[in-house]
Amino acid sequence: MSIVDGADACGYPSNVFRVHKAPPTGSALFNFTVCVPPVSGDYPSTQRLIEWMEMNRLLGVELFTFYNKSINSHVTPIFREYMNQGIVEILHWNLPTREVHYHAQTASMYDCLHRHRGRASFTGFLDLDEFIIPHSAEDMTWGDMMKRLPLACSYSFRSSFFPGNYSYVYDGKGLTKDALLKHSYLLNRLKRKNFIYNHHERSKFIVRPEQISSFSVHVTYNCTSGGKVELVSPDVGLIHHYRNDKLVPRGTIWDNTTLKYENVLRERYIKLIEI
Repeated sequence: MSIVDGADACGYPSNVFRVHKAPPTGSALFNFTVCVPPVSGDYPSTQRLIEWMEMNRLLGVELFTFYNKSINSHVTPIFREYMNQGIVEILHWNLPTREVHYHAQTASMYDCLHRHRGRASFTGFLDLDEFIIPHSAEDMTWGDMMKRLPLACSYSFRSSFFPGNYSYVYDGKGLTKDALLKHSYLLNRLKRKNFIYNHHERSKFIVRPEQISSFSVHVTYNCTSGGKVELVSPDVGLIHHYRNDKLVPRGTIWDNTTLKYENVLRERYIKLIEI
């Protein structure tokens, strides 16, 4: 496919776009996949990247698609290891201009949505400091959580901040203060803001890719064939957003939901931190 100037419809195109044909519906290779918006600049640490990857794998994610604006070299070995395992794909995202909001995040989301059509039953859209955590005590994975929810084309999850400047360690489980835990968001940051954003305010979603016709960073606008958007209760699933937020003048509350993953996450973390 190409685009040419209307005044010279027979002229030589300045750009040629490759069109990816999606596999037939019903032949999805993956149950859950995740799209990550353009990554630019210095990612904080290899430990945090590993933790993000391994936590999402525990939740059931089988494929991650990253858009590389300018990934620093110190995390390259981590990405290479995951690429060798066939669970990460990285696409170069070099824009011709800077006059696009946040590295053209929305464009990358649409690109990823179409790439995952026919490949995935469900696709989530997350930043590298966010996790969609099942909050029912019995649910360990996204698959478990989905069994509680009605059929929908998109599942919207509300978000709450776990401020990065807090370093409270939950001592009721006998956690040690070793180097591993000092780098762990999920096992260390156990206080969150006593405030949960409403749907469409910092919310993110998991969608059925072939059923979405229009969406943005925080909102699914339209589904095909009259599908519905499910607004998920935070008692079922909540976005844990690990960042500092000075805009919400409210107190904090304990939230140790992620400790149910402690043992298996620790094992995975230690194994991969040696790469």
